Amino acid sequence: MISFEAVSDHTLSGTVLESERWPEAVMAFLARQLWREVAGSGGKTRPASRALSYLATWGNGDLGRLGHGEACENVEVPVVCSRGLEGAMASRVSCGGAHTLVLDQRGRVFSMGLNDSGQLGLGVNEEYVTEPTLVPGLEGKTVTDIAAGRDHSAVVTSEGEVFVAGSNKKGKLGLGKRSPRMASTFQKNDFLADYRIEKVALGAMHSLCLSSSGEVFSWGSSAYGVLGHGMTKRLVFISSKDEWSPRKILFFEENSIKVSSVASGDSYSGCVDSRGNVYTWGQGSFWKLGHERDVDAWKPQAVADLAYVKKIALGFSHSMALTRHGKVYVWGANQNGCLGTGKKKTSNLRSPVKLEIDHEVADICCGFKHSAAVTSDGRVMAWGWGGSMGTSSTFDSGGQLGQGNAFDYWEPTSCRDPVAAGKDLPKVAADTVSCGFNHTAAVYA
Repeated sequence: MISFEAVSDHTLSGTVLESERWPEAVMAFLARQLWREVAGSGGKTRPASRALSYLATWGNGDLGRLGHGEACENVEVPVVCSRGLEGAMASRVSCGGAHTLVLDQRGRVFSMGLNDSGQLGLGVNEEYVTEPTLVPGLEGKTVTDIAAGRDHSAVVTSEGEVFVAGSNKKGKLGLGKRSPRMASTFQKNDFLADYRIEKVALGAMHSLCLSSSGEVFSWGSSAYGVLGHGMTKRLVFISSKDEWSPRKILFFEENSIKVSSVASGDSYSGCVDSRGNVYTWGQGSFWKLGHERDVDAWKPQAVADLAYVKKIALGFSHSMALTRHGKVYVWGANQNGCLGTGKKKTSNLRSPVKLEIDHEVADICCGFKHSAAVTSDGRVMAWGWGGSMGTSSTFDSGGQLGQGNAFDYWEPTSCRDPVAAGKDLPKVAADTVSCGFNHTAAVYA
């Protein structure tokens, strides 16, 4: 459900940060300070390699999605994932329905969690895997982007290739009509061979990708118009066919629009163009598309009153946008407080409303009914559904807000600082965050 921006190299060699002259803790502190100076200055360059980085996960711990081992249950504060990642420095994470993908700074992919449809890409028969495991079959490839959907996964390499794994229901792997119903290892999507792909985004039953030329491709189930190819009218019936291989969304080409980022919600889609305008399409209930009417949109439509946007995040019934100035806007359903407006009732916002957060924001993400953001000073904030299903802890199924409980929070609230093996870490700053159905993960440095 999540898309991430690329990072650029920032070399520290030849400076006083050389390891033989400075202790590791000091190096980590100075590297974080350097990143904060770059971010605070409005620069677009993030250091791609740091002295240390940590992956922390929290929320529902069943089926191994948090990567903390067999005995893991609910985790209500961010906990460093210390298993399976020895020697690997995480740079990005993507949370799906009940599985998680991790990208390290060397361009390698690790996966964990539910594997009933082969979505981990490990080629194993286990129903689930409880700790991060290096994905085979991508040797010699440098992965630059990852995405976890409900029960399928996709990665993009530095050469612009797309590899997919998991459930192929309705053709959402994009491997063609004669392809198997699932892929337990990552398979290259040869239908995109003529394009250099940079980004990928996955929903429940569909997939999107973005080329280096700003073209958008979609495939999988066409329900609600989520693929953006328009509709077919026959008498009183409206339909659109499923796509078993990637198909270009012609709307953007026909209107000379170059897209810069894409996002997928559960059953709707969106993107941002090079000018910072937002377009959405697909299922329109709860006003989550941000259009004038809460009806399905079979082709992309602009979202009014949004400008200078650099990223959007889409959930099940709510949406967010992050502007180039670090401001956040929300719209759609406010189930369990997932919009973060502070209003303790389930009401819908028909158009984007600015969210009050006391710092500029660097990253955003939407889960099923919870949301998260990373502030410019490196804090993770979360709000919405906390996982509680009743008044007894027996019915709790989450803790995905990282507050030390499973309560709902109706406005952005700072998560607890991450811990490792029950101990607090030295002060760390978050780089990026991802929300799944009822779990959350972040990369700290």
